[in-house]
Amino acid sequence: DIDDVRRMLTERLTNKQVADWFNPHWHVFNECNIVSFSQEKNKIIERRPDRVITDGNTTKVIDFKFGTPHKEHLKQVTEYIQLLTSMGLRNVTGYIWYVWPNNIVNVNST
Repeated sequence: DIDDVRRMLTERLTNKQVADWFNPHWHVFNECNIVSFSQEKNKIIERRPDRVITDGNTTKVIDFKFGTPHKEHLKQVTEYIQLLTSMGLRNVTGYIWYVWPNNIVNVNST
């Protein structure tokens, strides 16, 4: 029921790492398009990460997932990291948060 979901999410948000993603010191971009040109496909492509946060020195991209982990999720966040880095953002790190099991995957873009 809705109260169980609310309790679960409140509990998840007490995780120190997750709580930091919602700290007001970050400048937040929720579901904003990243537009780039794919040489391979010869067309403009758009990507939309769930949450990008930055303080000017560090940038984090977080993708929220509510299903089963898939390799495609890692590829997706890796692409977000590469796009944000190519835009001049510094110290870009990526995370996939599988919310139901409360599993956070640190994505390395290399």
